[in-house]
Amino acid sequence: MSADATFKTCVETVERTYEFMLAYAAQGRDKEGVGGDGPSIRGYLTDLSGALGRIDAEARDDISAAGADAGAFTAYADVLKDDARGPRRRSIWCWPCR
Repeated sequence: MSADATFKTCVETVERTYEFMLAYAAQGRDKEGVGGDGPSIRGYLTDLSGALGRIDAEARDDISAAGADAGAFTAYADVLKDDARGPRRRSIWCWPCR
């Protein structure tokens, strides 16, 4: 994730990775090198890991920047953090696999 990450860019990264993975799975690939040329799934997983690692902090920053009552959104940001923890751990574990 770049230094200018925002909640929106984190969400867009998660969505882009999800869409790529659906298309990847639809091709029936069981190995990365099989098939046509195109972006590597590893790059998507690296980006996903970065986005999931920042999504709750970026949500809190956006809430604060908007002048919203942070207390009202703390539970939401906590859920984001908890929800991102499992997939992030799996994406970090998975991307170096061959």
